[in-house]
Amino acid sequence: MSGFQTHALVGGVGGLGLVTYLERTHAALLPQLGGSAALLGIPGGVGGAAVIAASAFLALVPDIDEPQSFVAQRVRAVLLLVGLALGIALGILAHGPVWLPLAAGAVGGAAGLLAGRWLLKGIRAAAGGHRRFTHSLVLAGMLALLAGGLWRTGMGIGWLIPAAFAWGIVLHDLADLVTPAGLPLLFPLSDASIRVLPEPICRYGEPLIAVAALAAGWLLLRG
Repeated sequence: MSGFQTHALVGGVGGLGLVTYLERTHAALLPQLGGSAALLGIPGGVGGAAVIAASAFLALVPDIDEPQSFVAQRVRAVLLLVGLALGIALGILAHGPVWLPLAAGAVGGAAGLLAGRWLLKGIRAAAGGHRRFTHSLVLAGMLALLAGGLWRTGMGIGWLIPAAFAWGIVLHDLADLVTPAGLPLLFPLSDASIRVLPEPICRYGEPLIAVAALAAGWLLLRG
């Protein structure tokens, strides 16, 4: 598995490529729409930088099936903070002793930690383990079909959610495919692992994909 920095780099460059493509193919519409993000149906004049940042984050999401991954640790932290905040708020609203909000916050934080642990364990079990269904092109294809169906029904920007996760899977897989372990891209249809670089080159797959991403980003910025 590649490090989260490499995945974020590949995702960010992928987002830059998407923004560049949209700006070049729809240049005449950009002044009226207020930015390249509007071409995706995102309102509010969201800039291309936000699309790039979102793409970098989405490329990290497939590793949520690994409890020690960057994204999984952030999920636990968010649930801890949510539980802590809810506990404190409920303690204040109860108008009890001065210590009640602190105690309720501690209980809420502990509940958030447990919820995060159970959630991540459930995701890993449902995915069939690490680098299985959350990394599969089968899942990406299903999400793409769902996005296409939602887009055809004209349901606002709802189609962007499955499309974004499908995009993240593809970008994530680009970095994992160059590593020695490869990926079972067609899981659960096939458990066969696929890699694109032979031995011994695949041992240097992560730095190679990082250099390739940096070069691609430089070329995109040069125009």
